[in-house]
Amino acid sequence: MRFISPYQRYTIQAVQGSKPVIVDGTIVVEKPGIRAEFEHGGILDWETELGLKRFRFDGLPEGVPPQTRLSVYDTELQAQFGGWDEQTREEVEQGLLDAPAYGTDYILVEKPQLKPPWPYYNQVRSVPKLIAKVREDGHDPAYVREFELQNANRQEVLDALEALAQEADEEEIEIVA
Repeated sequence: MRFISPYQRYTIQAVQGSKPVIVDGTIVVEKPGIRAEFEHGGILDWETELGLKRFRFDGLPEGVPPQTRLSVYDTELQAQFGGWDEQTREEVEQGLLDAPAYGTDYILVEKPQLKPPWPYYNQVRSVPKLIAKVREDGHDPAYVREFELQNANRQEVLDALEALAQEADEEEIEIVA
């Protein structure tokens, strides 16, 4: 999951840790807490657009674009860097979703679903027919591929669209040369 905040380097305690206990003269923490430290930069264009619509940026100095204040926290990326297991990642995500600051200081962002390239796209089962439709109607193979990735994710369709995109690139190179 990805979360964005209108505050640079926003930080929140996502998972509470256990209180330290002294055992045989040694301080022991059974379960450390996890702080979500939002990072300035690395925010995607569609996330910036959503953040600008969703948050208020009162009090900014004149000439300072509000998008420069946005920060992002990616739980999957943090899980990789932190060596978290799936349970820990889910606990962090749930902690962020349940926190009182959720919805005001930060929000969950989910990539908007693309619209089908044409009506009844999902009913076309034949890969050659699908590729022919893309060619004949002049659809953007990259857009069709992205839609396919988000939805059916059929490898044979993705491969065919990739080949079609490479053909288009080669045709552009020939025209230029």
